[in-house]
Amino acid sequence: MKKFIVALATFTGLDGAKSKKLLAVAAACLLSTAAHSAEFYKLDEHPTTLLVEGRIEMGDDQRLMNVLMARTERGARTEYIEFNSPGGFVAPAYSMARFIRNMNIDTIIGSAEECSSACMIAFAGGRYRYAWEGAKLGVHSSSIEGVESGDGTVDIARFMTALGAPATVIAAIVTTSSDDITWLSPAHTGNWVTFWKTPGAVTPPAPPTPTVPNIPNSAPETQATDSYSMTCQSTATKTITRLDGMGIKPFR
Repeated sequence: MKKFIVALATFTGLDGAKSKKLLAVAAACLLSTAAHSAEFYKLDEHPTTLLVEGRIEMGDDQRLMNVLMARTERGARTEYIEFNSPGGFVAPAYSMARFIRNMNIDTIIGSAEECSSACMIAFAGGRYRYAWEGAKLGVHSSSIEGVESGDGTVDIARFMTALGAPATVIAAIVTTSSDDITWLSPAHTGNWVTFWKTPGAVTPPAPPTPTVPNIPNSAPETQATDSYSMTCQSTATKTITRLDGMGIKPFR
């Protein structure tokens, strides 16, 4: 990266001081991008649960896959993926949903945590889907660079339907503006999401009516992005161990 910036500075005729300034700005941009990507944590009190926290950015699907494969290679089971995310890009969320379902992993949203926008697509991939009482599940239509996208919304609706989402959830997605949000309740989700009332249980109860449809072979081909942004809720009550920033090295 540094060689590239130096070459760029030489090409544009910048002097030494300006070249250093350009390098600093580029580095800051890279750090800013990394800081806003999703982070992956193992929960020390629940070793079979992986926490995904933060905005979903391009490439986060591959990073999550790397973490899951590293766990598998080390003989560590991943039974649950817990989400705490305000959303992000739709494309990696589709991929996350697909391999979460293919690996038969259940998904969770913790009490006082949030999974909204594109996060709900990834959450939908869970073999079974759970939410603690107090969790926030938010949906709305799709947008491209802040402009509502009807095609993108239709793609999301079809994908979520294939994952078993009930008509009440689909209706909330397509009727909610991309700059607004609908918070789902048990009345919306029915048996598609099982709500727990006792946070901290190690073994969750089985859902009353299992809903495990086959996942589509491929995600919709769409460039839509979900630009809705919210502040993530705190997970300070958890004992967590941060994984490698790129999600490549097996954690210990």
